[in-house]
Order: sequence, then C-alpha cells, then structure tokens
Amino acid sequence: MSAEYFSLGKDFDYVKGNLYLKRGFDILFAAFFIILFSPLFLMCVLAILGEGLISKTARGPIFIIQRRVSQGRPFNLIKFRSYYLKDDPHMAHLADTIWFINDRRQTWVGKFLRKFYLDELPQLFNVLKGEMSFVGPRPWPEKQYLEVLALGFHARRVVRGGVCGPLQALKGAAPEDKPPSKFEVEDRLVADYCERSALGIVFYDLRLIGKTLKVVWRAEGH
Repeated sequence: MSAEYFSLGKDFDYVKGNLYLKRGFDILFAAFFIILFSPLFLMCVLAILGEGLISKTARGPIFIIQRRVSQGRPFNLIKFRSYYLKDDPHMAHLADTIWFINDRRQTWVGKFLRKFYLDELPQLFNVLKGEMSFVGPRPWPEKQYLEVLALGFHARRVVRGGVCGPLQALKGAAPEDKPPSKFEVEDRLVADYCERSALGIVFYDLRLIGKTLKVVWRAEGH
C-alpha cells in the first residue's frame, strides 16, 4: 500500500475521527490489566532483583527507557530490562538493538520475560497515558520511523503504536505464496480501520488481541 492511498488525507481524518471508542477501550482495559497483573509485575521485579543478587553481571536497572515514535510523536517506551549491561551504562538506553533467539546478551530472567512478552508489561502505563494503544504498529526509533515514511508506508503516522499488532498476531500463521512485507501488513491495519465504524474498530482490535494471546500462550516471543 503506497503513500498515494492516503494522498488526499481523508483516510487520515476518517480513521482519527473514529478512534475515540478505541481510546476509551485502551484507558479502561489498561487500568484493569495494571490492577489484575500487579502480582505479575511484582514477580517480574523480584525476579530481576533476585538474579542481580545471585549474579553480579546481571545487575542493573529494573526498567529501561527507549525513545520511540507513536502517531508521529516521540515518547519514552518502558520495558523490563532483559539483558546484561556489561559495565556499559549506555546499554540501558539503546533503542534500536536487534535481539536474536538465545542471544547471550540476554539475562536468564530476561530470556523468560521475552519468551512470554512479559518484558512488554510496563507498556500498559504507556497505553494509560495515551502514548500507545493496545493494538497498532510497533513504535520504532525516530530514524527508522522516518525511513519507513520515506518508503510510503504511513501506518505509524495515522495510529498510535501498539503493545500488540498484526505482525504479532500473524506469528505461526500458514505462510502465503507471496507474503506481504511487515510494512504492508501494518498499513493494511489502517485500511481495515477505514472500512469500520468506531465500534467496529474496537471489535477488530479485540480479535487481534485474541490472536496475539494465542502466540503468547505458545511462548513464541522473541
């Protein structure tokens, strides 16, 4: 889907005008899940602290802050730290590090957190603050964000970045003969929003969240 798809701006306005129920859904459920998962939050914090007590190399901050862009606006994304700092304090602020399966830079606790997407839990506070949504394209650092815009893919400019999105929901799906690029998948999300009412967008989000939860249950995290 190219930039011409949104060239008149009417699709931008239509989608943004129909996101009020989506925002209400985000506020309600973010507050609900923060309360519901508070014991899990505490266990993650204790696990990170406990590993630091056992292994000196695993010590570091509980949270990391990464500068990202959501709906065209920069913000501070929050995560549980999942990797070693290795005496480099700047590691805590890396925003565009690429991680691999069984990456040795990940702590033992960090591998578990990432496998089940638990490192993403603090982003519920980003959702509550209005910086992110439950469903949307993953927010990227500004450099990559601008590069994707230059290629003509505008999903990240139209909707807020999401804790989960179409890419996560597609994990484990049957491969297509000619699978779309991840940018096309994310822009398709905006196109799907254009075809739905405000209430329809909420139900569409719920369906994507359900698919993502299946991925989490199968432990297919990064």
